[in-house]
Amino acid sequence: MKKVLKITAIVAAALFLTVYGVGCWYFYTHYFYGTKIDGVVYGCMTPEEVAVDVTARQKNYSLAIRGRYEMEEVRTGKELGASIDPLEELRSNLRRQRPWMWPVSFFETFEDELTGSIQIDEETFTAQVDAMSFFQPKKQIAPVDAKLSDYLPEKKGYEVLTEVEGSTIHKEDAVEAIWEAVTTRQAELDLTGAEYYEEPKIFSDDERLNKEAEELNAYTNLTFSYDMHGVPVTVDGDQIHEWLVCAADGTVTVDEELAKAYVKELADTYNTYGKVRIFKTVSGVEKKLKSGAYGWKMDVEAEQEALLTMLADKKSVAHTPQWTKEGYVTGENDIGSTYVEIDLSAQHLYFIKDGSVIMESPLVSGNMSRGWGTPGGVFGLTYKTRNAVLRGADYATPVGYWMPFNGNIGMHDAGWRGSFGGTIYQTSGSHGCVNLPPNKAKEIYGYVEKNMPVVCYY
Repeated sequence: MKKVLKITAIVAAALFLTVYGVGCWYFYTHYFYGTKIDGVVYGCMTPEEVAVDVTARQKNYSLAIRGRYEMEEVRTGKELGASIDPLEELRSNLRRQRPWMWPVSFFETFEDELTGSIQIDEETFTAQVDAMSFFQPKKQIAPVDAKLSDYLPEKKGYEVLTEVEGSTIHKEDAVEAIWEAVTTRQAELDLTGAEYYEEPKIFSDDERLNKEAEELNAYTNLTFSYDMHGVPVTVDGDQIHEWLVCAADGTVTVDEELAKAYVKELADTYNTYGKVRIFKTVSGVEKKLKSGAYGWKMDVEAEQEALLTMLADKKSVAHTPQWTKEGYVTGENDIGSTYVEIDLSAQHLYFIKDGSVIMESPLVSGNMSRGWGTPGGVFGLTYKTRNAVLRGADYATPVGYWMPFNGNIGMHDAGWRGSFGGTIYQTSGSHGCVNLPPNKAKEIYGYVEKNMPVVCYY
């Protein structure tokens, strides 16, 4: 039994050595089982056999090159002047193989690349590459830095505009990459990376740029709701952005002079004090009347400081301006529908309440022949009082109802007159006041109040 076992062991060893030896001899001229060359499996093939296949593949080889803005070029190896003679390199690769390690090849993969077998005709290659779209001047789009948008009214603010990468290519680097791709027989080459192009200097994540946008929007997102004596006015980013100044470090400040100028514009627009008005008389005639001492007048300096404070606080608020003069009513028509109307040509007074005449009276106004004519215009009643004494250089006249509206000129009772109206005022008029019959002076005294409009016209 021992003899049989010994013989079996000898036979098995001899068989193993024979198989192993045959394998060593075989893989001395053939590639290992798991061999890949340029990604293709060539196990158990000779260099000559592989050379035939590699040469055939080279005839079908092409390179697809992708650039920015969807530019793409495809060239065959032949068009690029490339040819291959791989046999010597394949034999050299085989000589580096260790034939005695052939059993391992059934469990491992051995990869290799042909790096020295490609020959490129430089003249042909250069001509083809120069003709590619990537390198044409008309296709070169310069990079654009990220920047702030102009003010966007629909968004009441600013945005950081993303940079444009462009397609201005570094030709030397790109050509080198194409050459490398051809010599290593790559099927695709991506030329969209930043390493191949001129890049913007400022990107959308730039800290200074984003700081500037944030600070600008902190102002332009504000809304100041002004009550301009009954007329709503909104001050928001559409105006505020015009007052902002950006420093080199991204800091944003307010140009105070521009903001103050805007307040002055508001005053010029909504002040009614001192302005000419179109007034429709009881008889339906339109008169152009200057404002004598009536209407709304903004305290410009106080409001300029108020606006600067609101901007500094960066909080949206509803704001009521300060007025040095105020009208009797709010709104664009600050005379309203309740007022005293004095027709100096007709020598007649009307009291209109809520648009209707509720009383009227003849009157005697300032003496025209002596230059004391009662001035026309729109005034506000200064005050009213009983039992006053009207004094001048040569008179002191007691009256029961005194209602001044233009300095020392006012309405009052004139019991000493026997008649009113007509043309009395032309030669026997007052010193400028509006003389009324006592009963009419008493009546209108009960209607009027401080600051009520008094409209005088000829």
